[in-house]
Amino acid sequence: MMYEDIETKHKKIIDIAKNYMNMIKDNEHDINHMNDVVNYTKELLNNIDDEIDKEVCIICAYWHDVGRIKYQNGHEQLSAKMLREELVKNIL
Repeated sequence: MMYEDIETKHKKIIDIAKNYMNMIKDNEHDINHMNDVVNYTKELLNNIDDEIDKEVCIICAYWHDVGRIKYQNGHEQLSAKMLREELVKNIL
C-alpha cells in the first residue's frame, strides 16, 4: 500500500491528529515536527522489510505527540489512549 493510499484511507483520523497538533504551542513539538516525523517514518519504511505494517507506522507517526496538548511528561501514554479512543469511534 502506498503512503497516499494510507493517508486517504485514514484521512479522518489523521485530520484529528493534525487539529490537535495545531493547538500545541511548543515549537519543537508542533505540527511541523509531526510532519517531519511522518516524512522520516516514510523514508525508514522505504528501506526496511516489507513485513512491517506501514499503515500502523504512519498512523502512529501522526499521533505520537498528540498527548502534549495536556502535558509533556507522560504524553506518550496519553497519545496512545487518545488514538485508541478515536480509532474505536471512527474506524472499528
